[in-house]
Amino acid sequence: MNSTGAGADGSRGTFLLDTTLTPARQGFDSFRRGWEARFGDRPALPAYSADTIADFRVRLRITRLRDAVIGDLYAESAVRTDDPAGGDLDLVELHAVRRGAWTVGGLPDRGELTVSRGQFLLRHFDRQPPFKRSARTRELGLLLRSAMLRPLLGNRTVTGPGDSPEMRLLTAHLRRSGSSASRARSRRSPTGSTFRPPSPSAVPARSAAVSSPACSPSNSRRCCAGTAICTHCPPSSARPRPRCCTTSAC
Repeated sequence: MNSTGAGADGSRGTFLLDTTLTPARQGFDSFRRGWEARFGDRPALPAYSADTIADFRVRLRITRLRDAVIGDLYAESAVRTDDPAGGDLDLVELHAVRRGAWTVGGLPDRGELTVSRGQFLLRHFDRQPPFKRSARTRELGLLLRSAMLRPLLGNRTVTGPGDSPEMRLLTAHLRRSGSSASRARSRRSPTGSTFRPPSPSAVPARSAAVSSPACSPSNSRRCCAGTAICTHCPPSSARPRPRCCTTSAC
């Protein structure tokens, strides 16, 4: 993830943009449509190189938690931006590389810097920097508004090992926060209400003690309308109103 999800506006949610299985020349357009549907042009995507757009295979899971944006990114293909890469940002970004390498340029204090597997980079970015990722890079990112952290960071680029106790604690918290938000969303019904699984007492028991009449065209409606389990149906049909496999009456 690089400067995507920057416009955190206090909302919450998790979504996935995945073009790893999309035909190569359609990948970037698919990713861009998904991105603009969520964020519009604030912020705009970085200006990727022509080679990157021609073969854009990326999987990005974004979790927004109030003013923070967590990104779990896997780049199946190599990714490179043009220089300059984009517009204004004013964000504090943490990049923890778990596989592969991420190279960022235009750093006032470092010039160009490569963050390899097991390393992290923390910095305030005024503008979208040029960058490149090697193929099969895996990265965990955190984007924060700069108001609180910029005075502490100043114009410094902070780097270090990703296995330090502090970073291990932080990345574990980020992964847990992203997973929790994803589960919370998946447990909501289409209407937005929280989904609750039925209690065991509400589900008819699949028991030999239940008298289960054999389904046939003559008794299929009675079988399907009741709670009895059709003996001719597969186990997956054991529900309050099972579909009888020998007839389409229900």
